[in-house]
Amino acid sequence: LLSEEALEATHKEIRKNRFSYTRKTSRKCTNEDLMRRLLLTSDPLISSFRKIITKKQIKDTDIEKYIDSTSIIKSVSENFDFSNLELDESDSSDESND
Repeated sequence: LLSEEALEATHKEIRKNRFSYTRKTSRKCTNEDLMRRLLLTSDPLISSFRKIITKKQIKDTDIEKYIDSTSIIKSVSENFDFSNLELDESDSSDESND
């Protein structure tokens, strides 16, 4: 028997697989795809080829993406002249109605 934590982790994995990797055309197709996916992920030989990503690696890449996107936004805002833009009157009336 599985502990409660292990059972919850398994349910989380099943939900993620069902949502991301199955066809939603019928219940039969969904269950077939889900069972195939679970068999693939539980196979020790196939799992040995999978690259293991730690939480630290995920956080580092997220920070790098954030830094890249903010630097792009900053460079665009520095190089673009906003002073010659005109506000369309229909846009301002829409904002006041909200």
